[in-house]
Formats: sequence, C-alpha cells, structure tokens
Amino acid sequence: MYSTIFATVIHIFLAPYLAVTLDMKMLGISIATMIHFIMRFLGNRTICQLDSHLSRSFVSIRDPDSWKDLGEMAWLGWNSFLLKVMGWWAFDVFTQLAAFLAEDDVAAQTVLRNIGLFTYMIPVGLSSAMGFFVGNYIGKNKIVVARKFAYLCTLLSLIWSFLSVLLVWVFQDQVMTFYTKDEAVLKVMKQAWYVLTIFVFFDCMQGVAAG
Repeated sequence: MYSTIFATVIHIFLAPYLAVTLDMKMLGISIATMIHFIMRFLGNRTICQLDSHLSRSFVSIRDPDSWKDLGEMAWLGWNSFLLKVMGWWAFDVFTQLAAFLAEDDVAAQTVLRNIGLFTYMIPVGLSSAMGFFVGNYIGKNKIVVARKFAYLCTLLSLIWSFLSVLLVWVFQDQVMTFYTKDEAVLKVMKQAWYVLTIFVFFDCMQGVAAG
C-alpha cells in the first residue's frame, strides 16, 4: 500500500510535467507510467525484504516447492485469466471499433471510457479487499464470518454503484465540460449518456462480483 501511494503521488506530478511542461505528450505519459510501475515493484520488494516476517516467506526459484503442482497452478491461472482479462479485452473492443468512426465519435468514446474506468476503480479495490479477507476467514475455517464479510462487501458495492450513477447523472454537464468544451464532442457524449449510466452501475457491481 505504501509503495503504491508513494508511486501514485510521484506519478500525479511527473505525468503532467513530462507531457505538458516538457511537451513530450504521449511519450511523457508513457515514461511516467513506466516509472510508476517500476517504483511500485521496487517499493514492494524493498518493504518485503526489510520485514523479517515477510522475508522468511520468500521461496527461491531453485527450491523444489517452486515447481510443485505447477500444472494445477497454470490451470487456475488460465481460468483466472478468462474471468478477468477477457472481460477487459472485450471492453477494449469498443475502442477498436470507435477508431473507424469520425473524430468526434472517437473523442467522445475516449472520454466515456475514461469515466467508466474512474468509477470502476473503487469496486476493484473492494474486490481485492474482499478476496483477501474472505480467503483469510475460509482458511481459518470461519465460514460464517467469511459469508457475512462477502455480503457486506456486496452491499458496499451496491451502494457505490447507485452513488456512481447518481453522481454521473446529476453532474453530467460538469463532468463533460471538464474533459472538453468542443460542442460536437459534447453532443455525441450526451447521446450516449443514458447508456453510460446503465453501464456504470453494472460495471461497478461486476467489479466486486469478480472478486
């Protein structure tokens, strides 16, 4: 968590500095994003190495246990891939299809997709937390507590879904004009706004359901 927060704060300042101040544009965004992920990796690795309890959990790749049940792990990984990543790729298909439309349509689709990603991040965090705690309680054979925790997270996800739809609907003009003042793009966005609100609700719900 600490490494993610630190890397995110650096990214918030580094991305606009490279993209706007140094006029590196998309190259600057790419470099800032790459630095962000590298800092997260190095931060997590350093914290784990410095923590005596966590460092004892590391298993060398030369250890026989690293290769034990590798086939089963690969199969579970493949199923997880189908559950999570294929959904993201299906979502990205819209970006590919929009590339064949007019520039105003592409611009509007990019903004709408960005809004969808913003509202989706909270459920993803809830999903990770739910998966961790529910798995923990199942491991301790506290099935009743695990089930209650899962219900609680699902309820929180439902509340956030309704709140996201409400915010997107009530402040639609402010959200749209934050991204662009182009009337042609705004017109396209308004036409798709009803669909966006429905999408946001179910997208938020499936974020936790995947966990």
